[in-house]
Amino acid sequence: MDDAKKITDQKRKLTQKIMLLRIGIEQDIIYAFEKHFENDSYVYLAFEQKMTSITGLLEIIQNQIVETTRLFELGKIAERLGYVEERIDETVSPLYNRRRKSRRFRFSDFFNKYKEQMGGGAESEVGSLKEAFDLLGLSGNEDMLVVTTTFRRLAKKYHPDARGGDRSYEIELRKIVGAYQLIKQNHHTTR
Repeated sequence: MDDAKKITDQKRKLTQKIMLLRIGIEQDIIYAFEKHFENDSYVYLAFEQKMTSITGLLEIIQNQIVETTRLFELGKIAERLGYVEERIDETVSPLYNRRRKSRRFRFSDFFNKYKEQMGGGAESEVGSLKEAFDLLGLSGNEDMLVVTTTFRRLAKKYHPDARGGDRSYEIELRKIVGAYQLIKQNHHTTR
């Protein structure tokens, strides 16, 4: 299959997914209205406001799909759509008194994703151990427990999930991942 056909197929799939999400949102708003409006209009109005905001995100993503001409960009858009689906689930789960789908943050998934994106290793963005320690704000005399704790704090700080989907700190995130991996690989030689 050539790239043009792959792009067309991916755009079609993403557009269908958005359409189904919009239909689901409409049904959820109707259900929330029937369940809460009379007894607790504040709950309903807060829910409606959240879902309206999510619908706005879906509209933005749909426009990005239309404008995109590269398969790689469609992959990024699919990731954004996945994030929006998680926000929908997070918002509607209490409405239906069900448990939210578990999407626990796992560092192993985090490392694998960034290794894949960097073509085998994020550490290529970090030139030396000194630079790695500097990126983490450390002197270089700390033990691995301190290094790991510092890394986890920074990773959570820069991760898009902790920033409401904001991906503007991805470069910093990749650098601290690379720094941590470089320190970890060379830990036996630094002590």
